[in-house]
Amino acid sequence: MTSKKRTMIIATITLLFIILSGSILFMIIEDFSFLDAVWLTVITITTVGFGDIVPNSASGRFVALFVVISGLWLFSYILSNFFSNLVEGRLIDLWEKRKMINKIKTLKNHIIICGTGRVGYEAIMELKNYDTPFIAIEKDEQRLKNLQDAEVLYIEEMPLKIKF
Repeated sequence: MTSKKRTMIIATITLLFIILSGSILFMIIEDFSFLDAVWLTVITITTVGFGDIVPNSASGRFVALFVVISGLWLFSYILSNFFSNLVEGRLIDLWEKRKMINKIKTLKNHIIICGTGRVGYEAIMELKNYDTPFIAIEKDEQRLKNLQDAEVLYIEEMPLKIKF
């Protein structure tokens, strides 16, 4: 797992913890229902502040202050990373790769094509014509793009460890 992914997971878990703990504190201190407490916590974090539910005590306001300071920072961090990945196309790539991996997992009695140069690509076209299940293994970026365009299941370079 990459460092960035691990940081995002920790930030998301922390934000969920802040929402849960803020809600519980509002339920205890302000005697709100669970739904009202979660509602107040979320609108406080997102700075919407409708004003329909507000903390009435000094303790409740202190909890709201803690929630807005800690939650807003985490919420902004998570949201900015999400949209950054979306704009850069990473989420779409991850989604497509996940779909392809799930399709690959369902393959049975399939053929594996190692390398998609001239001969490998011709073999792929023949297998596609006969609806024969197969998967291609390739490391060249341009050939991977061609496989993606042709809607071929592929794995990017399969590292092998050979012991002598």
